[in-house]
Amino acid sequence: MNNVSKRIVLALIFGCFLLCPCLWGFSLLSLRNLCFFLCLLEIAVSDFFEYKISNKMILAGISIWAISCLCFIFFKAFLEMPCDKIFSENILAHIKDGVLAALIFAFGIYFLSVFLRVLLRKKVLGGGDIKLFFVTGLYLGITKSLYMIFLACALGLIFSLILGRKKKIPFGPSIALATVVVVSCC
Repeated sequence: MNNVSKRIVLALIFGCFLLCPCLWGFSLLSLRNLCFFLCLLEIAVSDFFEYKISNKMILAGISIWAISCLCFIFFKAFLEMPCDKIFSENILAHIKDGVLAALIFAFGIYFLSVFLRVLLRKKVLGGGDIKLFFVTGLYLGITKSLYMIFLACALGLIFSLILGRKKKIPFGPSIALATVVVVSCC
């Protein structure tokens, strides 16, 4: 990575630290989203420059989600503390929606990828992208995952027009940016 790229990444990291408390205050949800956004940033940068999404970052995203869910359950059940508004009604329903979305979208995208690979006789989506769809499904749930997929496809098209690459276009940055937008706006 050159100096300009490093400066852009540092600016994005700084933006994550400013964005999360502004949107959600200083809370467990803000901390969870900050960690997840930094994980997405690492995924986007590595996919953009190296065409690789690290399994360690996928596991980090899953771990952040699981630990935050356990913390929300603990705070609500044992300490009787009010949770963040997004989880105040039913934490278990949120977990079920996330797991269901992760499975539906990851397997759906996988089968679509296999179908397009057979049809077009070339690889259209990498395994890291499919795993990233799984992780984002955990955080977003079914409805927000639909928004994210449509936005990621639109961003991928825009990025492909801007980059003008004919062979390989990384889709991880589009998925990551779309996820940040959906988490921040919905």
